[in-house]
Amino acid sequence: MSTEKTAGRLIAFQHRRKKTRSGEARPTVFAIQNGEGNRLLKADDAYGELDFVHHKFPTIWRDAQIGEDLSSRERHHIRFRKPNKPTAKEPNVVEETLESTLAAGWKENDLEIETKGRAPNKTKKLVGIPNKVGEDFDGVRTGDTLIGIFGGSGFSLVIALINKATEVGARVFLTAPKNLKVQRDEKHAVKEDDAELLLDIWKNKPTLFHQMYETDVISWEVMHSWDLTEQAMTQRKKVVQRAEAVAEHAVYVSNEYVGARLAEEVLKAKMGNQSVKVVKEAEAREQRRLEDTIKQHPLYQKLFADIKGFGPRGFGKVMSAVRDPRRFPRERVGSFLRFTGYAAVKGKNGRPTIQRFRRGPGNTPGNPEIKQAIWLLVNNQFALQTDTPWGSRFRAIKAQMRATNPLPELICFTKISLIKREYTPDAEVAAGREGSCTVVFGKGKSHTYTGARIEMKAEGDNDKDDGNETPGEETGNGTAGKGRWVKNLVVPEERIPLHKGKWDVSNGFYTVTLPDGSVIYRPGKSINTDIHIHKKAGWRLGTEFLIWMFNEWWKYIDEMEAERGRKSGQLAA
Repeated sequence: MSTEKTAGRLIAFQHRRKKTRSGEARPTVFAIQNGEGNRLLKADDAYGELDFVHHKFPTIWRDAQIGEDLSSRERHHIRFRKPNKPTAKEPNVVEETLESTLAAGWKENDLEIETKGRAPNKTKKLVGIPNKVGEDFDGVRTGDTLIGIFGGSGFSLVIALINKATEVGARVFLTAPKNLKVQRDEKHAVKEDDAELLLDIWKNKPTLFHQMYETDVISWEVMHSWDLTEQAMTQRKKVVQRAEAVAEHAVYVSNEYVGARLAEEVLKAKMGNQSVKVVKEAEAREQRRLEDTIKQHPLYQKLFADIKGFGPRGFGKVMSAVRDPRRFPRERVGSFLRFTGYAAVKGKNGRPTIQRFRRGPGNTPGNPEIKQAIWLLVNNQFALQTDTPWGSRFRAIKAQMRATNPLPELICFTKISLIKREYTPDAEVAAGREGSCTVVFGKGKSHTYTGARIEMKAEGDNDKDDGNETPGEETGNGTAGKGRWVKNLVVPEERIPLHKGKWDVSNGFYTVTLPDGSVIYRPGKSINTDIHIHKKAGWRLGTEFLIWMFNEWWKYIDEMEAERGRKSGQLAA
């Protein structure tokens, strides 16, 4: 056997969805380092991926010989051609029928045949004749090193490669997608080059990769089971909704008046539906099996078993979302927080805020499922606990925030809509300069602003909401710009302390009683109220919990890798 056949190779794999909605082909790429160049193998479908995993990927195709026995060949390792038929351009071509092809020496099982109808009227039509047969094969073999990335669409392929590598004596290494993106940006490359870029990263910075083992597959299988359980729950909801619609329809057409028993009759009919019983039993069975599995998982036992309120289902949701923390650079916990939705980002008014996930174009990258799981954990568990470390930490954060902000504050809007609102400007404001202007907010409610000016602009012209405008702003008719005008009174920023029991709010307008007994009226929004501090403390604690989880998860991985190293040394000795 040649050295090329036995030596370990470096292979980068880039999993891709096989076809886009527009029909563009996007095969999975295996880049095999071959001297100074790279040999690329492309798997057009799941058959090709599994062929490579099991060293059955055809690399050479030879002509099929008439009459040869193809029964031992995999069907997708045979390329078929259409039977010859006479056409207007080639009227002398001899038509190839099923009968003539069989007479030429082909076996029926080796042909592509379309069957229509049922016996005794069943008909057979020849649609394909063997043309090419896979001759030489490639794939994972002893000594190979396979490299890829964490996460992405190739979850199942990675598991298959790890299992096969463990069996034949190969290795699988993965790196964070961020490392690949940095390399892509540095070389001004495109995603189609990712497989070869991975080879470059391995050559220059092999320490960015982490070796994967069977124990990693066990963890991923738990996550996969969680995904299946979630799908079972979704299926149960759909079946129950359909059964409820059928049951309600049956009550309507029964010609019997059920009166107040409508809900009872619908429920009885729905729960008696056999399909509902089947999906509910299947879901319950999957949940019990999954929870029992998670309870025995070493990561759950090490990190979460002692956390009150964070049970197997919470762990399953978080684990299925994160999958593996090594997909995020260890020193960049901010990337992990952004994925979870707990990263502090710049808000529309320039102040930091928690990011929000939005659907449609321009949606925020990340996983809203884990954000919801942590939010529920903090608000439904930690916030109510008085005898746990995380519950105590929640109260400490609230106390610290209240000490920093003893009183709530009213942040007055700096733009007051003047459309359909009574106002009296002085001569300076009327002339387009800064001056004083009295604005009426309601019966007996007004305020005179100083240092104010009127702003008029066409709607849509740099009209971004900065969070400091009166609610329900309206526009008036105009003749310039886009045909509609926005008319605001721009006033200086103002912050007013809010003493307990001395303020009230209605539709964004605040009535505040000052310490001297005078009453003022302002549009704005309040901050550092009890509920605001409660929410901020929740976000702060959620962020701390995620950072703790990220670091502890990495420590667990370090311990597992150190243990694997010790075992490898013992085996070598």
